[in-house]
Amino acid sequence: HKKSDCLDKNERLQVVSWLCSDQKLDEVDGIIIGCGPGGCSAAMWCAELWLKALVLEKKGEFGGQLLRTYNAIKNHLGADAANGRVLRDIFLRQAEKANFARRCDSEVIEAELTEKKVVLADGSQFRARSIVIATGVLRRRLGIPGEAEFYGRGVLESGEKAKDQVAAKRIMIVGGGDAALENALIVSRTAERVFVVHRRSKFSTRGEFVEGCPNNETIENILESRVGAILGNTAVHAVGTEGHRCGQQHVIKGARKSRGCRPPRSEGHLR
Repeated sequence: HKKSDCLDKNERLQVVSWLCSDQKLDEVDGIIIGCGPGGCSAAMWCAELWLKALVLEKKGEFGGQLLRTYNAIKNHLGADAANGRVLRDIFLRQAEKANFARRCDSEVIEAELTEKKVVLADGSQFRARSIVIATGVLRRRLGIPGEAEFYGRGVLESGEKAKDQVAAKRIMIVGGGDAALENALIVSRTAERVFVVHRRSKFSTRGEFVEGCPNNETIENILESRVGAILGNTAVHAVGTEGHRCGQQHVIKGARKSRGCRPPRSEGHLR
């Protein structure tokens, strides 16, 4: 990346050290849970209004979903970026000038909204006048055998990230929305064959993606079908599908699930 677009190694280490500094806090005006783009924006608005804010981030660094965005970002107002991490670095440069407290590696295990109190995994407790929940979304799981077992061993996180890894291989994409077909088009540039499995008879995606797939000889659509299991030994070897073609087993070397996102479940810890 161009130097003007992202932090160099020394700058990044300084920012991470600054972000993860531990500060003793009494009751604050606002607690912000999560520091992706939404949480970072909320913290900066608090600073703008001279409110004492504390940002709590579960991971070891700020950025949220931007850290899992590997393609170029061209639709963010005011800044283009080669990928999510580069855009995150731009955010951090601006956030460095704002006056709010921040803690990484701070997992919130309980939030009592009535009492305006949060409890961290290490036992720390903080109170505030308001709590902002900016925990983003989680990617939906298929909930099938082999999905968790083969993550990182054939179950792919991103088509853009894995485009070199899938070269000359047979790949299956599960889903029928924007992410599914966009990833299918990306991996089709290097893969031998790309199967797109969707449970409905039509895709629910933008026209540009729907038009792009039929004209791509590498992509084969398997509609009105579901994936039943991901199979293999040390890595993904095949995927079993069920649908209007009856049961089939496709020999592949990689699978990418794109079933959209959902809010993180509170699992009883949000009151």
